[in-house]
Amino acid sequence: MHNSSEIKEKITQERLTFKLLENDLEKTKRVRQILEQYLEPISEFDLTSFKSEEEVKILQEDFNLDVLVLASSILAYVATSEVAAKLA
Repeated sequence: MHNSSEIKEKITQERLTFKLLENDLEKTKRVRQILEQYLEPISEFDLTSFKSEEEVKILQEDFNLDVLVLASSILAYVATSEVAAKLA
C-alpha cells in the first residue's frame, strides 16, 4: 500500500503533466521555445576551450545555463512521463 506522501507526489506529477499537455501542448511548446532561445547564443561555443572553473561560472551566469537545465529537465520529464504517454 502507498503512503500518503507517495500519493501526494503522484497527484502532483499528474497535475504537472496535465498542465504541460493541455491546450495542444501550449506550455510544453513554450518551454521548447525558451530552450531554443537560450541555446542559440551558445550553440557555437567550443566548451573544451574553457580552462578554469571560474570561466565556466561566468558562462553559466552570462548565458543563464540554469534556465537551459530547467527547460531541458521539463521536456525530458514530459517525454518520459507515463501519464503523458497514456494521454498521447
